[in-house]
Amino acid sequence: MIIFFFFQAEDGIRDAQESRGLGDVYKRQVSTQSTGRAHPEMLGALRATALRKPALSTRILSVRTFKELPDKPSPSSAKDDEAAKVRLRRKKATRPTMVGSRAGLDVLHDPLLNKGTAWPNSERERLGLRGLVPPARLNLQTQVDKLLSAYRRIDDPLQKNLYLINLLDRNEVLFYKLVCENIEEMAPILYTPTVGQVCQSFGDVFTRARGMYFSADDAFEMASMVYNWPQDNVQVIVVTDGSRILGLGDLGACGMGIPIGKLVLYCAAGGIHPRNVLPVMLDLGTDNEELLNDPFYLGVRQKRLQGEEYFERLEECMVAIRQRWPQAMVQFEDFSSDKASTILDMFRDDSLCFNDDIQGTGATLLSGVLSSLRVKGMRLGKSTEDLADQQILVCGSGSAGLGIAGVSAGAAPGLGFGFELG
Repeated sequence: MIIFFFFQAEDGIRDAQESRGLGDVYKRQVSTQSTGRAHPEMLGALRATALRKPALSTRILSVRTFKELPDKPSPSSAKDDEAAKVRLRRKKATRPTMVGSRAGLDVLHDPLLNKGTAWPNSERERLGLRGLVPPARLNLQTQVDKLLSAYRRIDDPLQKNLYLINLLDRNEVLFYKLVCENIEEMAPILYTPTVGQVCQSFGDVFTRARGMYFSADDAFEMASMVYNWPQDNVQVIVVTDGSRILGLGDLGACGMGIPIGKLVLYCAAGGIHPRNVLPVMLDLGTDNEELLNDPFYLGVRQKRLQGEEYFERLEECMVAIRQRWPQAMVQFEDFSSDKASTILDMFRDDSLCFNDDIQGTGATLLSGVLSSLRVKGMRLGKSTEDLADQQILVCGSGSAGLGIAGVSAGAAPGLGFGFELG
């Protein structure tokens, strides 16, 4: 049974439009069960309207059941119904979707929302994209096939990286679909070893800023600067000061390629939403004379801060991050060996943080060692070989080497046997 409700607001149509619940009911024909009872959603809307706006006096003019309606609608009523349907379709066509009030070029220029030419006609209409994109619709998979073909025609790894980063800058939807489907092929291009070349030529190939830059010139301003970042739900932050980029040494602000590349892999392989990550460069100067004399260098042109002044700026940055995103995990990346352990000890007790070079590398190697000992023990008829019986030689005293030694030493007591660092 279908029940039609007709309402008249004594305070006028304007008040009825202001009352959202009433407006929804006024325009809807609701199908009910054969019991003839009104749909609960309609009754709920009426009650909410009465409670929310008591000054609005509404009278039910007539309630007619399906049986009371004429068998054949008059030509005029049929025409009115068709016109109402057309108006409803037009209203739905202009209704915004998940992007709220954003439409047109604002959507196309936002890499988190842009879908290239994959927009269906309904979204083109709702988001005001008609005429702003080519009329042919190429779905995402077709676009991926086209881009992958062009990518594989490039021979130079650096140019491949730039090709992918340019795609990331304009269309993250398409970028992550392409990378996720070809992660083994593209991971070495987006991160090591190619990212080293990217950092060395960062000033030359820079086209668009990504992430945030905190510098020595921003003393006592970082607590307000963090609010310039538009996303509130940042979950993972990778921060570097560029003082020890891979095996290339001090690259200053050019080291920003490391947090960008690292977080791209976290999103593609780890499933983190790109909106929830933030690469950060803490630019406290550089001791690289070549960069200081480079006209295209994008960082602070001064010697790197040292001692107490360095740690004050670092602490200010961390306090600002905790203030804005208290639940975010902070990863310290490629800090110089003389500061990496000190920095980790400064913040590990009151911040969700870790150092990938120290803890990440150490944990990865330790897992390999324990697996090898288990295999060796099985061959000898035992469950596993004792880690304490092994001799571990670490070549080099960098962050990774110290991390391996430290994690191995820390694991030994937990596994029930002793360990001594020589």
